[in-house]
Amino acid sequence: MELLENVLFSIVLNHNPPDSVNVVNSYLKLLKEHALKLAGERTVNDVRIGLSYTAVQLSDQSVGVAMTFNRDIGQRCSSMKQTIAGRQASEVISRAESPDLIERTVAIATINAVLNTDRNNLIQG
Repeated sequence: MELLENVLFSIVLNHNPPDSVNVVNSYLKLLKEHALKLAGERTVNDVRIGLSYTAVQLSDQSVGVAMTFNRDIGQRCSSMKQTIAGRQASEVISRAESPDLIERTVAIATINAVLNTDRNNLIQG
């Protein structure tokens, strides 16, 4: 995790857009690799693609969200033509670096669902 923290720190320090994009892509690649190791046999139960956020629920009931890049999508359709529900979480996560922004958004929400673990040290509110 120290490597991930260093990458985030670099994003804050470097305001040069091409470098920032490369840092963000590197960070996404690290998150993807980490989530693929943890995904196991979990499958996608449900996906909701909204105007602002996309949510994914996995077979273990964990949920992840990601911002929907709707402003950058425009009027074109996504290449995600098949049903996402029922797919292996690892299959969906593997699309995290896709040029298709809907695929990428669903993959990031799936990564967040995989990494969303129960934390016993939190106080229930």
